[in-house]
Amino acid sequence: MGVEYKHGFAVKDLNKLPTTEKDFDLLQKRVSELLTKWGLTETCVERRTGTTREILSDFSDPKSDWQTKNQKLQNGLPSILEQERRLDWQPLEDEEAIQKIAGRDFEYSGVEKEAELQWIYMQLGPSFKIYSDPYGKFTIEQTNPFVCSSCGKETSVIEDPWIPGMLEQHRICPSMCTCGGTVNPGSFRIPYKDGTPSTAIWKSALFPDFGKCHPKTVLWAGRTQSREFVDELEEAFESELTQFGSWC
Repeated sequence: MGVEYKHGFAVKDLNKLPTTEKDFDLLQKRVSELLTKWGLTETCVERRTGTTREILSDFSDPKSDWQTKNQKLQNGLPSILEQERRLDWQPLEDEEAIQKIAGRDFEYSGVEKEAELQWIYMQLGPSFKIYSDPYGKFTIEQTNPFVCSSCGKETSVIEDPWIPGMLEQHRICPSMCTCGGTVNPGSFRIPYKDGTPSTAIWKSALFPDFGKCHPKTVLWAGRTQSREFVDELEEAFESELTQFGSWC
């Protein structure tokens, strides 16, 4: 087992989220069209919302039926977590397309590799997602807790509460208190490492998962090679994005 790398594009504004099913559908459509345009993928193959999970029956046929699978949220948790969503795309094996956004040089443990993507997914919802680093690439220090604006109670950060997991090595904090009040975001301090900016808290983000194929240009610069790709992704999200590295 080795260290795998995902590159995150997170919406900077924590208050910026789709508010209706139509808005969610339009965001999915825009992101899917963008990923297809750049030759990274063809279609969304899995979609989850809280306690529902649907998987495309035939990944090679975008028009095939959706099958319902098990998706369990642990008991006794705030219902707002049921509003969390995840969309997954299976990437195409197009080395040139990957190089356009991430550069030409890839490696793992000092060995040069051909460009490849393991997966692409989008995670979004009203609760705070928090960076978790199982390999100790960063020193993470929480500088302020998550506190309810109404009752002043501190809200706990929890590990991924879904089976199967939805957050890919991130943790989560409900954005609504048990009293019904709004939880204010906490703050964390994570130093820069390998040039990759560290975003500790986010609500909505897209992740190209490079797995054990580390993009050297991205790690050195802290951002993807193509600014055009980021500009178009910001148009799809209708919001400014921040980039960050995520190890798992």
